[in-house]
Amino acid sequence: MKDQIYHYLFSPSSSTGDFNRQMYWLGQQPTNWASKGMRLRRDASLFYETSEKARLILVTELERSNFNFGRFYRWELQERILQILNKNQDYYLPDFDSYYLLMHLAIENILKAIWLDHYPENIGFDKLPRALNTHNLCQLATDVNLPLSPNQEKALSKIGELFLGYSRYPIRNRINLTSDTEGLDFGEKNFDSTCIDCLENPYAQDKQVLDEFFTERLQTRLEKVFDNSHERMKSTFDFAERT
Repeated sequence: MKDQIYHYLFSPSSSTGDFNRQMYWLGQQPTNWASKGMRLRRDASLFYETSEKARLILVTELERSNFNFGRFYRWELQERILQILNKNQDYYLPDFDSYYLLMHLAIENILKAIWLDHYPENIGFDKLPRALNTHNLCQLATDVNLPLSPNQEKALSKIGELFLGYSRYPIRNRINLTSDTEGLDFGEKNFDSTCIDCLENPYAQDKQVLDEFFTERLQTRLEKVFDNSHERMKSTFDFAERT
């Protein structure tokens, strides 16, 4: 008969359900959400830096070919960039959407860490609270009394919209029924529009606002999450400390 193999935290006398519950409660701890958010932010920065490097390479190649940056047709720019990509297989068109996707997930995890630390009575149950069943970053910030500047609110709303659509899928999650011509939606950003963005990085301002949001708004609250980690564990598992 084959020997049974157990997880090192799982005693043979425990039931699978009890073990899974303990692990689930452990996973609910605010520090776990915060750590995940910080790793996602690191990965988002790597995606941004890689895409920015690719953008600069394309701009440099265009400059070498004496491309007229002051006056050009969209199709002309698209053709030139395709020529560069075809000649250099190591080059690629930058994709900043992946940065927005990961930044949304990073901030969402961190805000949910702050929410659970702010409302610790919601930790230690077999299901996450309904208030965390959202991707709305501005709402999560409001729920934990986190003030947002107009620029920060605009940036969080923007990455929220992208998260529900173009960052993950080729279309939004719902139709845009606006009557304003500025609200026309042509689906996924086409190749030549992305090429135009290669000339001057329009994402740098968003990154600056989001970086300032971390420094000005999230850093202190994150430190509080880790400072309170011991108390949150005690209240969740009610273990007796040795004296």
